[in-house]
Amino acid sequence: MAFTENLDAFLSTDDFAVVCALGSSSFNGILESPHVQALDIGGAQPVLHTKYSNVSAATNGTAITVGGTSCIVRSVQPDGTGMAMVGLELSA
Repeated sequence: MAFTENLDAFLSTDDFAVVCALGSSSFNGILESPHVQALDIGGAQPVLHTKYSNVSAATNGTAITVGGTSCIVRSVQPDGTGMAMVGLELSA
């Protein structure tokens, strides 16, 4: 028997998650926004953690809204557990 976990329990907006939108779909994800130094020098890209099924169709350049902020997908990396790390870039 395969082990299954309700991943939505980890993505509650009552805790750390924010509402995201990709196309006409909305879902929850946890934004990891690293510190960016002055003048955007030495910064790291923000990463969204969400269920892979939420972002499986996204490719490099896909528009996504994360917590009300417009971003662009730079990478989608499934982690093998049903979750994915999505590399983001803020839209200009």
